[in-house]
Amino acid sequence: MAALIAAIAALVGIIGVIGSLIFSGYQTRQLSRQVKIQNEMAKSEIIHHGTDRLSGAYRAFIDYPELRKYFYDGAPCPRRGKTRVRVLTVAEMIGDTIDSVLETISLVATREEYADWIDYIGHILDRSPALEQLALQHPKWWPQISRILQERRGRADR
Repeated sequence: MAALIAAIAALVGIIGVIGSLIFSGYQTRQLSRQVKIQNEMAKSEIIHHGTDRLSGAYRAFIDYPELRKYFYDGAPCPRRGKTRVRVLTVAEMIGDTIDSVLETISLVATREEYADWIDYIGHILDRSPALEQLALQHPKWWPQISRILQERRGRADR
């Protein structure tokens, strides 16, 4: 009789362990799903915040349309005057935003999503001597942009 009770107790214990493992697996799967959703939400928030900040910087192109050529047409930064101050200010705003987005999105984005931002900043750097010059003069201001510039220069040297 004692052996039967011990066997039943062992069986109940095994069933309990199996149930616990199944429930633990379910919880793990749900947690994984929840983490994926949170990552997608974080990406969305980072992108929204970044594009919102860029929109603020690009507002300068509406207020001062003559500035656009310094960021999209390769025009060199003026040597002096109000236009120089405006160009450098917008370059700093764009640099701050892009570097911040690159830093944070690298934590949650896929390689392709991150590559899209790298492509975008490459586009701007190719067409904005003012931003490129600032980034080269102050690599600690924007470490992500500085890294991109170094990588691009390394490829160009090959």
